Amino acid sequence: MTNFISDNTFKYVNNFFNKKPKVAVVLGSGVKALEGLDNEAKLPYSEIPDFPRSTVAGHDGVISVGEYQGTSVAVLRGRFHKYEGHNWKNVISPVFLMQELGVTHIILTNAAGGINRVYTPGDLMLIEDHVNFHQMDKDERKALYQLIKEPRAASFYDSELNHLAKQAAKESKVTLHEGIYLSLPGPSYETRAEILAFRKMNIDAVGMSTAPEAIWAKAMGMKVIGISCITNSTYYENAMSETSHEEVVMVAKKASQDIDTLLKSVISKI
Repeated sequence: MTNFISDNTFKYVNNFFNKKPKVAVVLGSGVKALEGLDNEAKLPYSEIPDFPRSTVAGHDGVISVGEYQGTSVAVLRGRFHKYEGHNWKNVISPVFLMQELGVTHIILTNAAGGINRVYTPGDLMLIEDHVNFHQMDKDERKALYQLIKEPRAASFYDSELNHLAKQAAKESKVTLHEGIYLSLPGPSYETRAEILAFRKMNIDAVGMSTAPEAIWAKAMGMKVIGISCITNSTYYENAMSETSHEEVVMVAKKASQDIDTLLKSVISKI
């Protein structure tokens, strides 16, 4: 048992579901997927002792555990961000909890802005690698150093899982780009100058999550895959600054069918 979540949190969730999920899926803003799993049980974050609360629109704040084609799956419908006022332990707490429940594979999804000029709203992007702009305080660095197994990991995203995802996309006829994701602390969207700079850095998509979760999940020994839903295009450099969170959620909802199809296909191959 780690000291990153309380005993009360783990015991309550473990007793409620009484299952050992193999795969966990974190859903990003507005993403609706993996509804109606077999033998599904749902637990609101608000009922879990000592567990954070999600305050961002488009995050339901519910854990669902069920089965898809015989594979036990945990779905986290909502995540936490530092810009909400959460500390680093809160941000990573869903990953800690999943690891304690026995999860070995984690799929991180997010809503992201398309920096690559080819991307259009509703497209999906497999995260090949990330650039992480989130700062770590002294306590987080120390905790990560004590836990991390591969200080010089070539990638936080599992190459075998990425291969499975590309196979799944091809079989499901879902368009799936592959690119570099930039994770920023937020909460404001990018300026025109920042978009131009990111494009020169060969960034393909930008968001405000995922990288911290991927780093910790990898350190805990989980296999990680990341999928971005492109919710707005920066083909015109001022487009990002004009984007609202409501638009992001709306586009993510419209793209949810493709995400659902892709996730189910990936899970069936794990």
